[in-house]
Parts: sequence; structure tokens; C-alpha cells
Amino acid sequence: MLPNSVDNQTQLRNCTFQNNLCILFFCSLSCLSGTGCGAVYAPPARVHQSGAPAKFKALQMEVEAAGTITSESSSLHGGLDYAPTDWVQLEAGADGTFGEKFALGYLGARFAPYSIEKQTTKVKLLLDIETGAALGAGGHCDFTDSDGTGRVLACETDELRWHERIAGGGYAGFGIGMNIKWFDLYARNRFQITTAKNIPTTIWYSAMGGAQFTIANTVKLYTGFGVGLYHNEVDDFHDFIGEAGLSVYFDTAPPSKDAADTEPTSEQE
Repeated sequence: MLPNSVDNQTQLRNCTFQNNLCILFFCSLSCLSGTGCGAVYAPPARVHQSGAPAKFKALQMEVEAAGTITSESSSLHGGLDYAPTDWVQLEAGADGTFGEKFALGYLGARFAPYSIEKQTTKVKLLLDIETGAALGAGGHCDFTDSDGTGRVLACETDELRWHERIAGGGYAGFGIGMNIKWFDLYARNRFQITTAKNIPTTIWYSAMGGAQFTIANTVKLYTGFGVGLYHNEVDDFHDFIGEAGLSVYFDTAPPSKDAADTEPTSEQE
């Protein structure tokens, strides 16, 4: 009987181990799909990365629209940018998401130490540094007390709707790339620290690579893919990011007198 008992106990242990693996596997799938695990975070100050870096010149205005997607949600972006010089661009806009429900407006600036307008080589270096701040509402609070400590977060009991939860934060990042005529390859990354009412301060990081095409010196089309992650005292998560957008840009300054003088008149024609 002893050998049979040992065999039965071994089978029982194997079965229990296999069941635990199955539970772990399906829980992991649930976490990745966002259906089985809690998430707690203050929303990012900015979602959208904004295409190839340093593609602006003095007195140029740019209107931008884009969409971003992850496994958890999708979001829309709109922005208005103005470059007072060849190496500074001022930015204003907003990001809003459908899945997790947050919306923030931002003000920021990009600095291009190597202005593309001043480069004469066939292959041009693209580089910019960005910084700014955002304010809005939203956040996610679905806390899972996995340690069994009985901890309850304030955001679980405050009964605030997403638009009642004030949120905000700051961001900084840089982009680098190369330009050949109408084509750009680029990479970007961004670091953010955000907070929302009754939600722990959240650190965000994202990195992305992409390509951009310029049409008729007026329209930019771009797409990129990468990863993003967040971390706070009770939760962390990582996911893929995909985005696509377009922007239309135009000069706000009137043509210079020299340029006007070179245009043919009706008599010359």
C-alpha cells in the first residue's frame, strides 16, 4: 500500500502544481488584457509623441491631429504649435482617451539645438528637447490588495467621477532622427510625473520609433510604435504604443521684400 500512497501523493502534488500554473497563466492573460487585474494610476500629462523632432522654422504655425492606441485604450490628440525662432517651438493642446476616461490640456516647448533650417548637408540631423506641464481630470482606481493587508485607497471610497478627479503633472523628453528631403526616421522618449486627487503619484516612461513623410512642404504624415510603462507605490504596468497623425503647417510672416521683388510681374510675363 505504501508505494501506491506515495504515487497518489505525487500525482496530487503534480495536479496542484499544474493547477497553479494554469491559474498563473490565465491571470497573466487577464492582466495583459486589462480584464482581470486592478490598475491604479494618475493619467499621463501627454500621451502623443508628435512625430519627427525639430521640424519647424521661425514664424511657422502648425495644426496637428493624431490618434494613439494601446491594448488598454485609444486616445485622440489635438494641438496648435508656433515657432518664434528656428530653434524654439511653443506648444498647446490636449489628449483625451475613451477607454480609461481622462482628458488633460498641456502647455510646453521644444528646443532644437541643431536647427534643420541651418543645415546644408544632404542628410540632416534631427534633435529636440521638450518640456511642459498639463492639467485636467481623470485617473484609474481599481486597487487589488494582493498582499492581504486590508489596505483601502482613498480613491476607492471618494465616489468621484472621472471628470471630478483633478489631475496634472509635468513631462520632459527628447527626440533624435535623420532627414533626407521629404523623409524622416526618428526615435523619441518621454519621462513624466503626474498626480490625481486621492491617487498615488505616478511615474510614466515611453519610448517610440517611427517614420514621417512631408508632402508639398505643407503636410506631415507620421506613424510610430513603441512601449510605455508606469509605476507608483501600489501598481505598475507596461504596454505597447502605436500612433499615427498628421499636421498642416504654414508661415505666419508675410513674404520678405526681397522675395517679392523676385516674383515676375504681369508686364514681365
